Amino acid sequence: REFLDRGLLVTINTDNRTVSNSTLTKEFAFIQESFGITDEEVIKMTRNAIEVSFAEDEVKERLYRELNKACEKGFQILQK
Repeated sequence: REFLDRGLLVTINTDNRTVSNSTLTKEFAFIQESFGITDEEVIKMTRNAIEVSFAEDEVKERLYRELNKACEKGFQILQK
């Protein structure tokens, strides 16, 4: 929460899904419940993850478009 509030490029990731038995959905739920992260902040962190990824620019653009489409349709990051 503190890093996000200070304007840092925070991202949410799983460590090793096969070892930790975690998913992004579980990680997003944890930070929302534990730190009061809003759906809008989850979307911001998803955008941050795309921005800082090692993906090619054309892949990043496709991911941004897909995220924007999902948000326009009222896509909820978490099923509540």
